[in-house]
Amino acid sequence: MTTARRKFNAVPDGPLRIVLYGRVSALMGRDPESDEFHSTELQVSSMRHAFAPLGVREVQEPILDVDVSGQTFDREGTDRILELADARAIDAVGLPDLSRLGRNALESLQFIKKLRDLGIIVMSAKERIDDSPQGQFMLGVFLHLAELFGKQIGQRWAELAAKQALQGLHHGVAPLGYYKVKRERAKDGTRPPAQPLKVDPVVGRLVTRAFRQFANDVPVSVILRRFCEGRGKDTPYATLWRILRNPAYLGHVTLHGKVFELPDGKFAHPPLVDAETWERVCARAERDGKTPARLIEPSHSLVSLARCVCTSPMHKWNDTRGKTQGRGEPVISRLKCGKQISRARGAGRCKGVGLPSLAKVEKAVLEKTEEFLGKLKTDHVTRAETIARRDRAVVDVERLKRELRTANDALASLTIRLAKENISQAAYDVAAARLEEDVQRLTDSLDANQTVVRSPAGRKKEQAIETLLRLWPDATPAERNMMLRPIVDKVTIRRGVSQREPMKDRVTVDFL
Repeated sequence: MTTARRKFNAVPDGPLRIVLYGRVSALMGRDPESDEFHSTELQVSSMRHAFAPLGVREVQEPILDVDVSGQTFDREGTDRILELADARAIDAVGLPDLSRLGRNALESLQFIKKLRDLGIIVMSAKERIDDSPQGQFMLGVFLHLAELFGKQIGQRWAELAAKQALQGLHHGVAPLGYYKVKRERAKDGTRPPAQPLKVDPVVGRLVTRAFRQFANDVPVSVILRRFCEGRGKDTPYATLWRILRNPAYLGHVTLHGKVFELPDGKFAHPPLVDAETWERVCARAERDGKTPARLIEPSHSLVSLARCVCTSPMHKWNDTRGKTQGRGEPVISRLKCGKQISRARGAGRCKGVGLPSLAKVEKAVLEKTEEFLGKLKTDHVTRAETIARRDRAVVDVERLKRELRTANDALASLTIRLAKENISQAAYDVAAARLEEDVQRLTDSLDANQTVVRSPAGRKKEQAIETLLRLWPDATPAERNMMLRPIVDKVTIRRGVSQREPMKDRVTVDFL
């Protein structure tokens, strides 16, 4: 004997203007054609079958959120429903079941309250919930059941994901550069076991190249542009950043930030980056996190290299005076001292060195670089000095690292003494300030010496300068800056003694 399903009780006499809403949870690598996929077509069909006898009228096509979790209401579909409700364009919202609205009882009730305050009825085809007192009582019960069921599903998925990770199998959507082998069901309904990730022959190669370029200090904008060109479609910067920080490309399985390594050094899937390159990528990512954005993506070739005689950085300044005065002159890129007197503020700490043309300064730097290359090839003294400078920097780096560790240890010991009340707060402040100054001084010296150590020496330096001179005309400002940094320590510009003084005489280049 079958029991008749409960009918809707509190439905207005007139026809309802209704909008149907359906949702499919986050796919997490599921096949939309599989039985695990709660088809949107089935949801819409069940709603129309349940609501058709009520004489409702659909105001638009059903609103569907696909591959969206029910734990949050940050969705396009629910936002669209609120827009229709605010515009008084609907009288009711139809659902296949309450779990499709959400699996968070509190947020679901708050969302339904917003609709009810606007006079909108929420109707469920499965639970037969309506706007009657009985229906509203059952609403809270079913929403809490949906939340409980959602948490149980999440727990089962978490257990399954952890089990697969221990077996070296990736759970969810494959990282960009890999793909999953589709498991076709056999005639008897069984499915073959999951297989490790496979390397995408096109995107996998691009991912490997992106890791190598990032490790070699190629500007991120250049990496992203070449990645998009090779892939044939736009890729957001955030996607590239997730790739460069994902240890799954080392051949390991990752789950919620945890890395699962197989025993005996085996790989779960083919790696797209080696351990040495990964370490260099991590080191650059940490370094870039402490570096101003203008140095990470240089706006001109001499960023962080050009200095005024007062040692302040020179900034790029676009001279538009010719255009604003109606003379039609082109915009000229110039350099300006960061501490130069500003008429707008009426105060400053440097008289500046004028507004030298960036193009003329670049030309002078290239001429002096070419002269330095000639000395490296012909003058044994110059070559020996560059090698000796690099050797001294290597020794200084080790010494500075030891001194920096000692200073940090002393600062930590001082903090422990303060915590144990073995030292007064006043004495701690004086000693800590002195140690922090030492740490900052040692850090700056260490960075300067490491720059010298990272610069090429001998024949490699000659090759780097030759490459710079050859590629300079076609290079972007960021690429020019990248090629100059391993060769040039700083470019100092002084004020000219006359208008006819060549820019080359005003520019001094210190090479690494």
